[in-house]
Amino acid sequence: MISIGTKQSAYSRLRLSAFVGAIITAFMVVLVDQSAQAGERSVNERQLRRDFMRVVMSAEFGGHTKFGRSVKKYDKTVRFAIINHAKRDRRAAVRDFIWTLRDKIDGLDTAVVSRPSRANFRIHVVDQRQYASVIRNHVYKSKSVTVRGQCFVRVMPGRVGISETDVVIVSDRNEKIFQRCLVEEVLQGLGPLADRGHRKYSVFNTASKHTTFTLHDQILLNALYDRRVRPGMSKSEVAKILPAVIRDCVRRIVGGKRA
Repeated sequence: MISIGTKQSAYSRLRLSAFVGAIITAFMVVLVDQSAQAGERSVNERQLRRDFMRVVMSAEFGGHTKFGRSVKKYDKTVRFAIINHAKRDRRAAVRDFIWTLRDKIDGLDTAVVSRPSRANFRIHVVDQRQYASVIRNHVYKSKSVTVRGQCFVRVMPGRVGISETDVVIVSDRNEKIFQRCLVEEVLQGLGPLADRGHRKYSVFNTASKHTTFTLHDQILLNALYDRRVRPGMSKSEVAKILPAVIRDCVRRIVGGKRA
């Protein structure tokens, strides 16, 4: 038989133990959350320099050409046109992503235009059954072109930098594929044309699971659109200035907590 006093004492100890346990749990959650945030915001400048040379200073197709081996970027306002061929209208989602680019990439000037004829960057949103025909009829204007993949980008060189880009994104496979293709192909259309980035940090890798504009890739794009990196520069020219450019971008983006 337990007296009332004993019961109250045991109950009080139980409540105190639960209270202390809750505090410890909350403290651990905060520590884990802070650790995750710190890891997310940590960057490796050596890996960034390596990925810049692999992703920006090359290309999946035409990488052996002078254009493929040099800096590829727009040196003027990028005028986007969003052309919806799909059953589901995705223009709002595409437009929302485009508007984030100006805030995330210093040196990049963007606009969205209603008429494709006024654009130098066209984004076609298609259903899977339309994918090949849109690439053949609207991009290459040739029925003999071989079509592969589940999303597509074509970048055309100009006298200085990129003259125009066409992107084709499949809308109706699943949401993850749509988001990944939107991010990867639009960013690639701005210049980083090789899928050789570190798969842990970058969307520019076919084995990557990323579906967002990562901090790593944001720094790469900021380095590309830094005023010191000019269209047509060779690998040796870029190598001389890249450490300082990457360092400045890291300080500005990570230090300024803009990502």
